[in-house]
Amino acid sequence: MTRPDPAPLAAAADWCAGLAAVLADVAGQAGRLAARIADDWSDDHGREWAERAALLRRELSRDALAATELATDLARRSADASLTGAPTTDPPTTGAGALSAPVAGSTRPTGARLGGTDADRVDEERGMRIAQLADGPG
Repeated sequence: MTRPDPAPLAAAADWCAGLAAVLADVAGQAGRLAARIADDWSDDHGREWAERAALLRRELSRDALAATELATDLARRSADASLTGAPTTDPPTTGAGALSAPVAGSTRPTGARLGGTDADRVDEERGMRIAQLADGPG
């Protein structure tokens, strides 16, 4: 089983924490904008725009919270990985990170190439592969 390298996990945790801070800042700015719109324009259009800005603030706040939770999870995984020792470099043989078996007579795997949740690339090719069935007997 492949253990994650703690250094990229720590870097990803730091990046997510920075993203969370930026999102929280922008959410605060959107909230202030909504309040100013509501104060300056009391007609229906002003209320509509104030509601849109308030909705943007709520969505950004949710995203900031999700980024904070992800940063916390990644930091925990980084700490766990550093406690278990150096990561292995064995490719995954099962699960989402594993390559599908090639069709008979072909050296190229077929089907969807889905990465795992560990943010590792399945392979360097991009795009979708068309699934193929192996030729049947006879």
